[in-house]
Amino acid sequence: MLSRLAGLAARQLARSWRMEIVQPEHPAAVVATGRPFVLLCWHECLLPVMWQHREQGIAAVISQARDGEYLARFADSLGYRLIRGS
Repeated sequence: MLSRLAGLAARQLARSWRMEIVQPEHPAAVVATGRPFVLLCWHECLLPVMWQHREQGIAAVISQARDGEYLARFADSLGYRLIRGS
């Protein structure tokens, strides 16, 4: 129940974010190649990055630790495929 409440709170927070992609041609060019790529971010950017790229069929590598379980549930609810590991 706590993870559901946290997920709802994160979604409400995310709806308030305004993001600007600087030089959008760069990520668009990478995606246009059709080749696999890795998107990396710092922990403090994790939620905004996950929100920005939701429902795009992206796979997320998430720890199997207990705190990773919370993130995995949130990522799953945003449409990410999950790869559990480190």
